[in-house]
Amino acid sequence: MEILMTVSKFASICTME
Repeated sequence: MEILMTVSKFASICTME
C-alpha cells in the first residue's frame, strides 16, 4: 500500500522531531 508507506514515513519524521 503506497498510502501506508507514506503515512509510516511521515509518522516517523513527526516522531523524530
